Amino acid sequence: MMTTVAVRIANVAEFAPGQRHSPRDVAAFISERDVVQLLQRCIEAELSGFNVVHGVSDTRYKRLAIDQTRRLLDYRPADDAFVILEGQAPPQD
Repeated sequence: MMTTVAVRIANVAEFAPGQRHSPRDVAAFISERDVVQLLQRCIEAELSGFNVVHGVSDTRYKRLAIDQTRRLLDYRPADDAFVILEGQAPPQD
């Protein structure tokens, strides 16, 4: 049986403190670091059949639900658009 993972990647962007973005862009934000983690986990996961996962960072208000992505892939996004835009230091790897 072939295994397929369809990855819905939202708004890949670099946000900086003080920038202004639309609510839609903030809710769909995924950092480059989180994209890399998501894709790596897709490759390494022990899955079967057809799977759909959503790629957004751990922003307070997410455009896409990531509960299933967390469960299937043990996806742990590190970034939050609000934290970045407010100028707080993001967590380190």
